[in-house]
Amino acid sequence: MVEVSVPYDSNLAHVYKVIESVGEQLKANDPDVLEPTQVDGVESLGESHFILRTLTKVKPGKHL
Repeated sequence: MVEVSVPYDSNLAHVYKVIESVGEQLKANDPDVLEPTQVDGVESLGESHFILRTLTKVKPGKHL
């Protein structure tokens, strides 16, 4: 799980597409990545941003 800070005025559709695109690239370039990165949802809200939680499935022992 990785948390990503996003300003409130961001285009969420674009942010999701960028995260998913990077996740596809990770999977294509790293044999330890089993599935592309997915946005799991909003983790928390701050004064000027919110935190998105992302998940990327990797082989056992390769989570770092």
